[in-house]
Amino acid sequence: MQFYIEPELRDDLEALAKRRNVPMAELIREAIRSLVIREMPARESDPILGIIGMIQSPDGPVDIGKNHDRYIYRKDWEDR
Repeated sequence: MQFYIEPELRDDLEALAKRRNVPMAELIREAIRSLVIREMPARESDPILGIIGMIQSPDGPVDIGKNHDRYIYRKDWEDR
């Protein structure tokens, strides 16, 4: 596969590759993978991806990433 990128972007990509000590091709594959994951609908083979973004509540907790077990395993009788 061949494609053109602007010289400035290529320079930045090369510098990042050197800093991370990886080939530029690896960074390109990583960027493409991130784009596809972000833009493509969830695959039916992985239903957990379908719940991402379902809850958009301004009143929801802001510490879910840190305290996810508290919210997942909370008993109905426990305080939130």
